[in-house]
Amino acid sequence: MLRNVFSKLVYIIIGLAVIGIIAQLVTNTSGFLKSIFIMVGVAAVATIAFLLPLWQNEKVRK
Repeated sequence: MLRNVFSKLVYIIIGLAVIGIIAQLVTNTSGFLKSIFIMVGVAAVATIAFLLPLWQNEKVRK
């Protein structure tokens, strides 16, 4: 029973998120795209900052 309620709650949250994204695309397309590009850029920098020391340690071991 609890799993069924939790599943429905997750579907409602995902549905609201999709509606919000569509509304943002329709009303403020340039701002939405700019924020998406900033998020992707920050994620790329964070990924590189995390993986670069791992790559350097692996090169030193060889």
